[in-house]
Amino acid sequence: YPEYVQAQNDATKYAQDAMAELAPYAAELGVAIGLENVWNNLWVMPDFASAFVRSFKNAWVKAYLDLGNHVRYAPAEQWVEALSDQIVKLHIKDFKIDRAAKNDGTFVRIGDGSIDWKRVRRMIEFVGYSGWVSIESSGWTDAEHSAIMDRFFNGSL
Repeated sequence: YPEYVQAQNDATKYAQDAMAELAPYAAELGVAIGLENVWNNLWVMPDFASAFVRSFKNAWVKAYLDLGNHVRYAPAEQWVEALSDQIVKLHIKDFKIDRAAKNDGTFVRIGDGSIDWKRVRRMIEFVGYSGWVSIESSGWTDAEHSAIMDRFFNGSL
């Protein structure tokens, strides 16, 4: 694993250098920078991601939490809890865990995956998040996406 560890260290350093350069502009403009937990194997556990975002000690560097991207490592509600007050935006999509499949599973239509949306919704309420939420799911019309979001917000998804 030495190459993997080195790649992690390099990516962390590049991100830290970039945020050191960008954060003053974000503060000047009053715009938060949301660091997303993307599909790149960095900071794959909620506490790692939280520690990384907090490491900047900057109110303008926050978390853009994609609920489907790392559910294969930890339940989505644990991500919400760990990142809590650092979340600047939530991204809703679903992932079906299948440990025998490539990448431990696949992205699926919202509601067809391994995310317990009721628990996620309760945790969002518990941490007090009330900001922006976006949805990513294929195969739905705009009206169906709207209905999914309604069910998510009212806790019935």
